[in-house]
Amino acid sequence: MEWYYADGETREGPVSAERVGELFRSGTIVESTLVWRKGMADWLPYRTCAAEIMSAAAGSSNLPDLGLNEEESDNARCAVSGQVMPKSEMLQYGDQWVAPEHKAAFVQKLQEGGPAESERPAVSPDELFADLGFVSIIQQSVKIWTVNLVPILVVTASIWLPLHLILEYLAYHVVSTAPNQAEGIFANLGRSTRFDQIAEFWIGSIAAGSTYWIAQHTWNGGAKVSIAQAFSRGFQNWGRILLTRFLFGLFILLIIIPGALFFFSGETIGYVLGGTIIGISVLIFYVRHGFAEAAAVAEERGGNEALSQSRAVTKGHFWRIIGYQFVIMGGLSVVSLGLSLLTSVPVLNNFICSALLSTAINLVMTFALVELLVFYRHLRDNQGGAASPAAVRP
Repeated sequence: MEWYYADGETREGPVSAERVGELFRSGTIVESTLVWRKGMADWLPYRTCAAEIMSAAAGSSNLPDLGLNEEESDNARCAVSGQVMPKSEMLQYGDQWVAPEHKAAFVQKLQEGGPAESERPAVSPDELFADLGFVSIIQQSVKIWTVNLVPILVVTASIWLPLHLILEYLAYHVVSTAPNQAEGIFANLGRSTRFDQIAEFWIGSIAAGSTYWIAQHTWNGGAKVSIAQAFSRGFQNWGRILLTRFLFGLFILLIIIPGALFFFSGETIGYVLGGTIIGISVLIFYVRHGFAEAAAVAEERGGNEALSQSRAVTKGHFWRIIGYQFVIMGGLSVVSLGLSLLTSVPVLNNFICSALLSTAINLVMTFALVELLVFYRHLRDNQGGAASPAAVRP
């Protein structure tokens, strides 16, 4: 069976099902790419026809890897979860590959006398589609977040609660005793800011890497994630996140230098002009590079490659990103601020309660990480724009 696929406003093909699989793995075809074969009433996204294409490719080549044999591919599909992973991270049983965390389930299936069956995806593939719609992004983010809530919260709380206990203890017993300490209901909000920034950069990146990976894994049709797996992936992505954050911060410093020169000129016009330059520069930089951490995990490429990927997928979506993120991050910020203000209640004004509330804020903000990954997948899978079926129909 021959297939056609849309490339911008043009039609490509015919190509075999095996070739379609190769194009998908290389990134030429993405989940939202429109495909068509003889007998179909209309063009459909690749994700809708993926199962049929994979089945046709496997039937024609007897290879489960859509045209790549065992020696030519460094990846394999887990016989239990269905997830594609590097073979170096898997166990081989005959001609099948199994992820270490699914070894017990695989052996049990063998003992029962039947083949190991793939686990159901954590979220139905029909619910995960990239249309760049605000409602779709929110619904999909909520679904992925709630389905994986236990591993996300356990990893985040395990990392942040001990840190916040230390940071808040220092804030209450060291910072609070310093002379000229600010008073009022907002005093607690800034007590441990300097320590939080350091902790977020070095340690918080583990929790962030775990949450990003969980969202990516679920989007790719993976089964529910175990707590051990969530921790493991958090540490595996630690270096990528650190390098990406370092370059992100470095570039921020560089782009504010021109505005800072005006701002510190000592003149009123310098304050206005410098502040305007800094504000616009930082806003543009954040919009174009705000998906760098998500890209680092999704593409397994950190640092400058992740920043470049973020620029690539955000091209042409500047105002869409500002609008969506203003609403989403604005809502999460209101919730976080409400939790922070609870420390002004006398009975809660102690380092233990502050640590618990700070950890609760981190848990709330895990939704922002899931949403960033989902938004990134929408942008990536629609990169270059979707073709019109009428324009490319054979």
